[in-house]
Amino acid sequence: MLNPLNDSKAVSKPDRILSQHQAALNHLITIVQNPDKDDVNWLDIGCGQGHPILHLDNCIDEDFQNKINYFGVDLKQDYVQMVRKKCSQLNLKSNDVKVVELSNISSKFIDKKFDFITLINIIHELNPRILSEILIWSILHLNNDGVIYVHDLEKLEKPEFGAITYTNNEIRKILNELYKLITDKTPQIIVSKWKYSTTTGWSFSFKKSYYDIDDKKLKKSYDKDIKTFEKIVEKILSEKLEMKTKLLISVTEDGYETDEEKNDADLAILDFWALKRALEKIK
Repeated sequence: MLNPLNDSKAVSKPDRILSQHQAALNHLITIVQNPDKDDVNWLDIGCGQGHPILHLDNCIDEDFQNKINYFGVDLKQDYVQMVRKKCSQLNLKSNDVKVVELSNISSKFIDKKFDFITLINIIHELNPRILSEILIWSILHLNNDGVIYVHDLEKLEKPEFGAITYTNNEIRKILNELYKLITDKTPQIIVSKWKYSTTTGWSFSFKKSYYDIDDKKLKKSYDKDIKTFEKIVEKILSEKLEMKTKLLISVTEDGYETDEEKNDADLAILDFWALKRALEKIK
């Protein structure tokens, strides 16, 4: 299995809450308000510096915080230590924050089920093989009424070496094929597109109870589904590589006229390398 990239640049924003973290916390608020739930298991995959946790005090009362069992995983020890420190200042029921390579996540939470799983600004850091597995694994380890919330950027504000970004249309295609693998119901998919001051992002949420997923069946077909899903992601990445190749050929033959075109060409070189490397690893 491949590991997530090590060149991620998580940035802490303690003085203001970003819209994607607000959206995640709104999902969490809905879950903890359920009077039938005394325990809410929240898994924050790629927790970074703990952006949502930084703002938990402001939006969830202590009595409701005490329902939350927070599980945070990240590849970087310094981020894990930061999030542990913040968790210790909250009134959480429990917290378990640790260094985990996502290729090994299944061995860390073998029988654990979660009410809420977040993947915020981490998809672009994942190699395609891990992306395929982590999405199916998350659905399998979600409680029947659980929710997954995912957000990422279509274009990074600062390029990250080896990162692969996706458009909201590409994510919609990926999810459409994923849902066909795991449920007989017709996929009902909304992948929202968000315009920010310097870039654009996308997000989606998945509520397991909408799809009548049979966990036993999904567990039995787990490895097969991952392989099938890898092929779907591989096809989309191949299409992206072809598009970047055409752009670079055009620039080589015709040059560029504006700074924006030059910047697009520079980014296309990074994208070309990342896509080619990822596809070679899949094959």
